[in-house]
Amino acid sequence: MLWDEWASVLELSCMWQMTTVQEIAVQEILQLHKRAGTDCQKVLLKLSNKLGIRELRDAVIQALSGALRPVEQIQLGTEFRVDSWLLEGYKQLVLTGISAEDEEHLGWKTTSKLFRMRDTYLLQSQLFSGYYGHSQVGTFNFIVMPLMLETFAEELKAAGWGG
Repeated sequence: MLWDEWASVLELSCMWQMTTVQEIAVQEILQLHKRAGTDCQKVLLKLSNKLGIRELRDAVIQALSGALRPVEQIQLGTEFRVDSWLLEGYKQLVLTGISAEDEEHLGWKTTSKLFRMRDTYLLQSQLFSGYYGHSQVGTFNFIVMPLMLETFAEELKAAGWGG
């Protein structure tokens, strides 16, 4: 059977409260999902959220973590309550810049916050690297990360941030 067939079995077994079948379906999906593409992983993430299956959710989050662009991390992190994706997406856009396409996807409110953080980051990284010899990553962690946690506190809290 393919992962999507097992996903159907999982959904039905949860609906009919068939615990043994549910456990088998989860184990089969955990074996098969690694070969599934990004779109399939997103379907599995949605299903694992809907059914409350933490083991499957965690596996899919891990599998998708390296495959998402920063804007996708923010959008999916918000939709599926994955705080690590939100933080990483915000961080990457502050470090690398925000394209017009990114701005369109994120909306003006989020983009303006990120532009202000990027401006702070660039200014502080010039000051700190010249004066203290800090690396850009150190500058980000020291200056921008606290600002990011404060600026996006509501979004992170909604995504389950406990940090």
